[in-house]
Amino acid sequence: MAIKRPGDVLAGRYRLDDLMAESGNGRFWRGHDQVLSRAVAIHVIDADDERAVRLMDAARASAQVVEPRLLRVLDVENDGRICWVVNEWGNGTSLDHLVAAEGQLAPRRAAWIVDEIATALENAHEHGIAHGRLNPENVLVDDTGSVRLIGFAVDAALNGLGSDRIGIDVVDLAALLHFGLTGKWPGLTESNVPRAPREQHGLEYRVLRPRQLRAGVPRVLDDLVDEVLNRSHGRHAGPNTAHEIHEVLASYVGDRTGLADEIADEIADTSVRTAHTQVHPPTPPAASVEPEATVAGLPVFEDTDEDVTADRDRGLDGAADDEVDEEVDEEVDEEWYVPRADVPAPPPPLEPPPERPLFAPAPTDGAPPRRSRSAGPSPTAPAGSDDTGSPAYWPFDAEPEEPPVPGRRWLRLGLGLGILVLLVVGGIIAVQLNDGSDDDSPSEAPASPTTSSSAPTARPITGTTASDFDPFGEPPAENSDLTPRTVDGDPATSWRTSTYRQNLGPGGIKSGVGLVVDLQRAQHVGEVDLTFGRAGTGVEVYVAQTAPSTADDLTDPVATVTADRAARVPLDPAATGRYVTIWFTSLPQVTGGFRTEVAEVSVLGTPA
Repeated sequence: MAIKRPGDVLAGRYRLDDLMAESGNGRFWRGHDQVLSRAVAIHVIDADDERAVRLMDAARASAQVVEPRLLRVLDVENDGRICWVVNEWGNGTSLDHLVAAEGQLAPRRAAWIVDEIATALENAHEHGIAHGRLNPENVLVDDTGSVRLIGFAVDAALNGLGSDRIGIDVVDLAALLHFGLTGKWPGLTESNVPRAPREQHGLEYRVLRPRQLRAGVPRVLDDLVDEVLNRSHGRHAGPNTAHEIHEVLASYVGDRTGLADEIADEIADTSVRTAHTQVHPPTPPAASVEPEATVAGLPVFEDTDEDVTADRDRGLDGAADDEVDEEVDEEVDEEWYVPRADVPAPPPPLEPPPERPLFAPAPTDGAPPRRSRSAGPSPTAPAGSDDTGSPAYWPFDAEPEEPPVPGRRWLRLGLGLGILVLLVVGGIIAVQLNDGSDDDSPSEAPASPTTSSSAPTARPITGTTASDFDPFGEPPAENSDLTPRTVDGDPATSWRTSTYRQNLGPGGIKSGVGLVVDLQRAQHVGEVDLTFGRAGTGVEVYVAQTAPSTADDLTDPVATVTADRAARVPLDPAATGRYVTIWFTSLPQVTGGFRTEVAEVSVLGTPA
């Protein structure tokens, strides 16, 4: 390829700034429109690539659709050496990252996002143009909370897919709703998010309904997903177009005032932000994820009518939509489906305990046999014997007692009384000697041998506050409003870093970020206890009298660890200071990059 370096300019206008991805003869760039002074997305491939003609046709076709929810094609050209397509650049959060951060979306939010996509595709499908590669990565929620579609028509062409994929779009719309409700992806288009589980139903395999994976899913949304993905028999055949899906979702959402603002605020709170990244050619298939094993008769929540039985007994209508069925045959790999796991066999019954004989075995040396455990007192029985001197747990009986010696009992009693008299007389003499001592001389209190020399016990320091520390950030902040959650005593709340595309540390995007805990006054710090959202965070601990202002202030860490989810970091010897800096030098990998979450920071110490 002739043009491949940052700084090169296409058509005297579009400067190539950052190479975002490269595959084969295709490259995806973040560029700059020097005429209108704005960021743009640029796909560049060789002119002799077999996808070049298809890419040009898809770009021209997508330009016919006037729809604000699409990131539009701005320019396209083939100069004989290379072919390029210029798109709008969008900033925001892709749906896969948004769901990964939240776990699951609220049903009304998920329905509103998919309704926005269905409305955009309804307009496009009327022109006979499909997106062709609809998945969570190609749905973007921008800074204002508005929904935008990435890679309309162009993405499918770059991945070698045909243009007649309107039926696939309809199935993937329902799959997006399933994904928003459950975090699992059941669509026909490839995606890197976890696959939705399936169960065997007769001779077919069906995607589990959202209500089988999550409690509280509204019935209307559950039915919509099941009817489109599984083409169930029932009261009606289910939606077959983007317009019909839009009608169902719009009726459920109702008044949508403020929804976009709520989602924008949620994105700002979680700081899960990803720049617009179109899928570049060709995208390798995601690693297969084994579906979760399912058991027949999984509970369906909030079903109180007879439709529960009808839903479970529905079959598959293979002729419900010939166009979609033909596409499904081409797209779905049958090896992906895995039958549900068999129910494990119950454990074997416990063996009965061995019998214990009432009498000990007869000795082999000719000695007389021992008596029963209950026979007579035992002079050698341990403490805790019963009235007979033989406890229930004592394994052997005592030997026969010798005949008692006359007078021995009285001799023992007299000896005991004599010892008691001597003790009483000695105590009286000691009291008299003490009374005769000099009253003017102060009595010296005996020192306690157990507490006089022991050091104070370290305890959790209360009243601490926490703040973020990001000296390399622009602006230098890491979710400042969430830092009080790390010292609130509630492990259910947490502070998180931003999601970085590269890890921290030497050679990374920055050397580190951190938290600064203010102990309010100087303390002897003996231990720092940390609770993370996941294992694998690299941590350095610093204790100082003043709070750090730059990374250069962090010298000589008092502890360095790679933390598990619950990390106990002892400081040996203890360090003294007012400020404890928790500096993260590496982050665990999450969906879309690297991030750590801190639920609790507890500092143990004693006053200085």
